[in-house]
Amino acid sequence: GSSYNLMTRWLRGEAGMAGFAISDWYPAGTENLGIGMLAGACLLDGPLTKDDVTGSITTDARYDNRAVEAATRILYTVANSNAMNFYGESTKTYTFDPAWYATRDALLPALTITIDVFFGLSCAFVVGMTAWKLVDKYIFKKEED
Repeated sequence: GSSYNLMTRWLRGEAGMAGFAISDWYPAGTENLGIGMLAGACLLDGPLTKDDVTGSITTDARYDNRAVEAATRILYTVANSNAMNFYGESTKTYTFDPAWYATRDALLPALTITIDVFFGLSCAFVVGMTAWKLVDKYIFKKEED
């Protein structure tokens, strides 16, 4: 929960997550609510202690910006959820399958078998070539020496 590289660089940067992140945390000296928020977590799931309310949260000006970012991400996720699109238990959902789905589903077993056979032959070829190189390297070379 307090790793900037994980919460911001990877999760938001490389993985491209736009929603909010809830992270487990343990109230230790290096992990508290303020540090987790500065690292990029939006909610930290754990017990809140008096040290979390006082200390780094109230004295670090960066926390204000991170709190606004966290609130924005939480509101973004809620606003783009199915609940905000009036999708609930009583909502009727209709599906439409295009005509080509039937053709795809009919060909899928044959295609799966073809891919499995090709993969099996490829694996056998790689194992065979590796074994041949090992035999050639260790057995035939020893006879020449």
